[in-house]
Amino acid sequence: MIFYKHFTEKIRAYHIPLLAGAIFLLRLPPMYLLPIQNSVFMSHNIVRIIVLFLLANEILYHFFHTKKLKTITVTFWVILIWFLSQTISVIEAKYVSPFLSAYKDIVFSIIIFFVSYYTVNKKNIGIFIMTLFFSSVIHLFMQLFAYFTPNKFNLLFHQFFYDKYWQFFDYQYSRLRFFGDALDETLISIVLLLIISSKRRLIQIAAYIFLGIVTFITFASNWRSKTIIYIFAFLSGMTLYMKHFRKLIVIFLITIFFIVMSNFLSREIIGYNIVDRLLYPENEETATITARLNYWEEAIEIGSSSPLFGVGLGHYYDYLSSKTQQLAQSSYLNRYRAFVTIDDPHNIFFSTFATTGFTGVVSLSALFLVFLYSDIRTIFTKKDKMINALISVYWSIVLFSLFNPWLYFSYLGYLWFIRGSIESLKQEHGQTEKD
Repeated sequence: MIFYKHFTEKIRAYHIPLLAGAIFLLRLPPMYLLPIQNSVFMSHNIVRIIVLFLLANEILYHFFHTKKLKTITVTFWVILIWFLSQTISVIEAKYVSPFLSAYKDIVFSIIIFFVSYYTVNKKNIGIFIMTLFFSSVIHLFMQLFAYFTPNKFNLLFHQFFYDKYWQFFDYQYSRLRFFGDALDETLISIVLLLIISSKRRLIQIAAYIFLGIVTFITFASNWRSKTIIYIFAFLSGMTLYMKHFRKLIVIFLITIFFIVMSNFLSREIIGYNIVDRLLYPENEETATITARLNYWEEAIEIGSSSPLFGVGLGHYYDYLSSKTQQLAQSSYLNRYRAFVTIDDPHNIFFSTFATTGFTGVVSLSALFLVFLYSDIRTIFTKKDKMINALISVYWSIVLFSLFNPWLYFSYLGYLWFIRGSIESLKQEHGQTEKD
């Protein structure tokens, strides 16, 4: 007993670097950490092992030392209800494999929530913010490398990227779309906070450079949803720091410069840019919007066939009509055989209704409403700049799920890490006010 008590205490001292390392790997594309294409050495699987170990040690630590876990009150219950709604959809699941594939991503993302909730605090939040920025800096340079020298990027990274991720990346690149799921733009509110609040000139300069590169990549990527998220993150960040009007004017002018430069270069390199897609949509653009509406309509039909619990996690594609399934198959046969490009209706609510029914939609809505109410209240009462910035990050991430597939580990892990950090800082801030 004494040994286990001492062991858990010893391991707990390494929770911060271990979690930071896991988040760093999570925020990068899934890669093989060794030149062996084996799932054991895949970076995101290493993340799963780390966070599972951290959760187990946290539970044991509290068992041997305090006998009591840090409480989460209402938040805990809405998360539990949502999680149960995803679990119970197994009743209607026709195939085991797709259900387990989707379910494991939800399970491990919830584990990340609890680990971050019990690990992140005001003293160490700076470490995790720097981890997010460091991983994004690497990711942004990878994106610049892929954008300007695609052949060299392909030669260098092809063997390291997880094969399914590379398939999809290569397919999107053939359509002149780049890193739509990187989500680096969600950090803009924290970038603005660093520019406004940091007293160190070097940090301010680095933040300006980061903002410029994110702006360039966002508008060069040719993803409409990425641009929408960027605009939301930028405007919410600007709103949070309205008191610093002069600095915001400088930030705004610098941002405009990078947007203009991005549009100019993208037209020179690929012939058009995101502004063209938004303002002058061609037939292809209209067709993608129509197709998305059709996917939503079919999601409603699929969910209506089993309205209470849905057809089971991971089963959306299996219930599509044969015609839609054919449209959802990639015709990109240059390097790979055809593969499924649409296995989600590109909206979290339609996706949830199709796969987990009214039970899932109601619990998801309750989850978001509780978080939204709590966040609005926090912004207007606690006046904590870091918490407010993280709230902006969180809802920027949520916004992605309204236009894109959401049920995969790198997205869910990032979403729940930010949520866990917010809830931990909120509770700590509340206890400080009482003291």
